[in-house]
Amino acid sequence: MKNRNQKIRTLLTLLVLSPFLWLMGQTSVQFAHVERYLQETEIIVDETLSSGGLCPGSILMPLANDLKGPNADDLKGFFDGTVEKFRAWEVLYSISDDIGILWKTDIPTLTKLSDDIALNSSLEGWLKNNPGYFDVWNSVKHVPPASRADISFLQAFKNIVDDLSLQKHIDGEFKVETKSYGYKIRVSGYHKNLDEIDLPTPLHGNAGVPNPNNPNDITIVSIGTPTNPATKGRIRTSNRLNEQGSHLPYTAQVDAEIPPNSGYFFPKTGTDGINPGSGRSSIFPDDWTDSQILEEIAYVRRNMTASDLSA
Repeated sequence: MKNRNQKIRTLLTLLVLSPFLWLMGQTSVQFAHVERYLQETEIIVDETLSSGGLCPGSILMPLANDLKGPNADDLKGFFDGTVEKFRAWEVLYSISDDIGILWKTDIPTLTKLSDDIALNSSLEGWLKNNPGYFDVWNSVKHVPPASRADISFLQAFKNIVDDLSLQKHIDGEFKVETKSYGYKIRVSGYHKNLDEIDLPTPLHGNAGVPNPNNPNDITIVSIGTPTNPATKGRIRTSNRLNEQGSHLPYTAQVDAEIPPNSGYFFPKTGTDGINPGSGRSSIFPDDWTDSQILEEIAYVRRNMTASDLSA
C-alpha cells in the first residue's frame, strides 16, 4: 500500500509539473530525465496543490528555474538520469543560503559532488546538515577521491586547517629567550623548504651560537644594531637523507643564518650547544603547496592505526 501511494503521489507530481514546463516553452520529452529521476528513486516531494501550480517549498520549482537559466544547456547535459547527479544538485540547493546560489549550477562542482556521493551516499545528508564543511570539501584537490568523500577525512582536514599552531610549526619559527650572555635563539618546526622566515621581533645585541669545536660550549656573536636590527633568518638545509624523488618527503639537517649573509648559524633545537638533539626535520617536497601539505597530513591522520603509532 505504501509503494502504491508513493507511485500515485509521483504521478500527481508529474501531472502538476507538466503544465509548468509547457508554460516555459519546453516539451515533456526534454524533461524526461526529471521524470525518470522521480520514478527511479521514488523520491516524493510533499506538494501542496494550489491554484493549479506548485507550492514555493517544492524543489521542483527551483530545479525547473535552473533548467531554463543562464547555464541551462550545460545543466541539461549534466542531468543524464544518474540519481547521484540530482542528489548533488539537491544538496547544493538545500545549503544555498549558506554557500550562495551559484554553486548549484556550477557543472564542475556538481560533477565532483555527484561522483563523491556515488562513492559515499552518506555524504549527501551530512553536507546538508553541516553546510560549514562545504568549503572544506570543495577545497580538497590532492588526495584520492575516496578520501574527499570520506566524512572522517573531511573532519580531520578541517581540524588541521583550523590549527594555526600546526601551520606555524610547518613553516618553522624562531623562539627567543633572554640569557645572561644575550639571546638564545631556538629554531623549531620547519617542515617545508622556505628560503627566509621572519623573526618574532627585531633583534640587536649578543646571541649564543654553538661552538663548532666544543658541543658543550657557545660562541657569542652580534646579530644586529639598534639602527639595523635583525628581522629575518635564512634557512639552510644540509645532509639530506631518504630522498626518493622530487615529489616525496625527505629529511635534512636544518639551521638558520641570522641575519642573512652573516655567517652565524643557529641549528634546529639546542641552540646553546647543550642537548642539541638531531637538528633534523622531515621536509615536504619543494613543489607541494600549503593546501597539499595539510591534505596529506589529514590523510595520514585519518588512515593511521594504533599499530602504526607504536611501530
